[in-house]
Amino acid sequence: MIDNIISTVVFWVSFAFTIGPFWLMLMQAAKSYSLFYIYRHYVLYFMICFIPQGTSIGAVVSYVGSLDFIFFDYLYIIGAGVIFYLAYKSLRTTLKAADITYNWKIMSLIGLTNPKLYITAPVGALSAQYTDNIFINGFLFMIIAFPIFLTSLSLWYYLGKMGHKIAAEKFSYFNCFLLSAFACYLLYSAPVFD
Repeated sequence: MIDNIISTVVFWVSFAFTIGPFWLMLMQAAKSYSLFYIYRHYVLYFMICFIPQGTSIGAVVSYVGSLDFIFFDYLYIIGAGVIFYLAYKSLRTTLKAADITYNWKIMSLIGLTNPKLYITAPVGALSAQYTDNIFINGFLFMIIAFPIFLTSLSLWYYLGKMGHKIAAEKFSYFNCFLLSAFACYLLYSAPVFD
């Protein structure tokens, strides 16, 4: 069991500390929101959206893996559309000096449409063999992630704060570029276009 926990921790650390649309939007929001505000909304997002989403992915990984489920193919396109929209919102904060809205609902929108979780979580869920109950395994898989993600949240938040301070308003252009590049990659790698 300890080997499974260690491999789950390694999986979540690599997942949480690699850049993606969720963290890019957090870095953009760091300009306008306090860390306490972000933590408060992140806990809501984690409880309302991330745990159920991840638990269900972990609980049905073997079943879903045997299906040819077209929704996952189209998720690349849906995710790219959401990420392009977030890139636009990030750019808009620079052009109009507007603040970006970042709360648990926006976090949920990003989380539910981001293929990163759907693509990588099944691989990580394979290590989640703690008990004989797949739902308990899925839940524990997600609970192990919580302290890792809170640490990662702090890191990405402070990187965003420093980026805005160092680059002034040009940091939003950087975030917009990275979000757009990620969305283009999703469209490029979408199985639907094969």
